[in-house]
Amino acid sequence: MAYIPGNSSAQTRHIPLTAEEVKAYLRDNAEAVQDDPELMSLLLPAIEDDGNVVSFQSHLVKKLQSELAMARHDQTDLLRTARGNMNAQERVHVAVLRFLEAQSFAHLIHIITHEMGACLDVDAVRLCVEVAGEQVPTDAGLEDIVMLPIGMTDMLIGQEEPALLQCGGLRMPELYGFDDHGLQSEALVRLNIASEAPGAMLAMASLDPDMFQPDHGTELLDFLARALERCLRAWLDLPEG
Repeated sequence: MAYIPGNSSAQTRHIPLTAEEVKAYLRDNAEAVQDDPELMSLLLPAIEDDGNVVSFQSHLVKKLQSELAMARHDQTDLLRTARGNMNAQERVHVAVLRFLEAQSFAHLIHIITHEMGACLDVDAVRLCVEVAGEQVPTDAGLEDIVMLPIGMTDMLIGQEEPALLQCGGLRMPELYGFDDHGLQSEALVRLNIASEAPGAMLAMASLDPDMFQPDHGTELLDFLARALERCLRAWLDLPEG
């Protein structure tokens, strides 16, 4: 754009760039130009191949277009993952709020074993507690708790491991009490209710083989377990740790 002297309205007019100015701009911005497939396709139109002669220009444009398509695909995957993480976070928050609404210890157990599956979109949830054979409780409302032998939590999850995620089968199918369960993936999360309390864990399983994968993060499951520990500890009047 150029100013025209002597014109009180300060009108402007377009002055075309010269070839040398265009070349100078392209030299100064070579990297940005090379990363723009659309611009490259304009600057380097496809050249017809004649037998053994390969068009380098055409190859370069196609390569840049392919890289752009891959970048857009990666961006789509990233957005999909972010939405999935937000959805999982919201579900965990809903489950924790339900824990806080429990009116009694038995009610809390009912929420865990009968309502948490719908909150988390899983097909089976079990609260498991280790007990010696002669110590099995008979309290009303606790029939939904799965009793495990002492040391079974370590055997299933791993010594001192906080959680285990796996697909393609279950560590201990009988935990879920189904004759033909068809469950395909599983998350076992250790619960440290109190220093004097027996070992315990939360077991969750899904018909979806992709629900729990070994390479998935466990941060949300850890948050869920810590919240549940505090609720159990409060109803049992147990000290922390």
